[in-house]
Amino acid sequence: MRLFDILREMDGEEQDGGDKRVRAQYDIAIQSSNPQEVVNALSNPKNYGMYAQTFRDPKYVEAVFGPSNPNQKLAAALKQWAGMDEDEKETKVQDMANRYPEAFEKAKQEWEAAGGEGDFVEHLITTDMQLPKTLLGPKGKHYFPDKTSEGMKRYAGNLEKDVHYIVTQDGVTFPSKMENPFKSKQYLKKVLSTIITNSGIDAKVVDLETVPGEAPKTIAAKPTTPALTTTLETKEDAFDLRKELQKRFTIPSAVYKVEPIEDPETGETSAKLVITGLTASQRAQLQQFTTDYKYNLEEGLRRMKVRAGIIK
Repeated sequence: MRLFDILREMDGEEQDGGDKRVRAQYDIAIQSSNPQEVVNALSNPKNYGMYAQTFRDPKYVEAVFGPSNPNQKLAAALKQWAGMDEDEKETKVQDMANRYPEAFEKAKQEWEAAGGEGDFVEHLITTDMQLPKTLLGPKGKHYFPDKTSEGMKRYAGNLEKDVHYIVTQDGVTFPSKMENPFKSKQYLKKVLSTIITNSGIDAKVVDLETVPGEAPKTIAAKPTTPALTTTLETKEDAFDLRKELQKRFTIPSAVYKVEPIEDPETGETSAKLVITGLTASQRAQLQQFTTDYKYNLEEGLRRMKVRAGIIK
């Protein structure tokens, strides 16, 4: 199981004669020797590229604030929650906990009283269950933020100082307890990486772990998933495979590259399709497809040669 970005409980030292648990906070940060340069980059909408969001789109407004009819909010909330991945669910739970802390604590206490053990947030986002009614509120009122001028500012997708991040001597930090206008922390990291690239500043996105009373620590980056490489007879075959993969699998982070391969002895040219930007599960899924695709391609070629009498 991956690290949780919010509300992870860690064993603490005994204090006041009892075992006290300390919550570690997991945040995102941009490290830079020039924090003001980072602030300037975040303040320029042009740096957001494809991730720029606008409330001119009615669908985006409804996705953030829910239906205008209060009687439709609960159904919309349950539908949106069911379609989220774990990162998105985690961000939504933190959002509700920030806006309705008493409801969150009450829901947690009810869960513990019913025999729940472990981390409450982890339970919410990893079990295929609906959110507790106490946390959702009457008619799902707690799920969506209120569509006020302040809410429009906080969820507009433009990252603002002291609203979405704080400035430190090492750059800027996006605390978990501040609003995230994007759908998940992983999505936010993609946005920040794009902003850094488009602005051309010297900075990097990192994960931070903060335990109360201790200095924040940078979490070592997880090893990236190896590229998926498939070798084929011709460049045309490689492009055809790429087309099939892009048609069958929607993976925005995937990067496809066709590279020629020349045999130094014969001078013959083949090609390989290299795919990066995949998670481990995505890589396994695409690898199965490429293996079957290549087998069918080679088997089809063999049958053609048999019919032509080239081979038996």
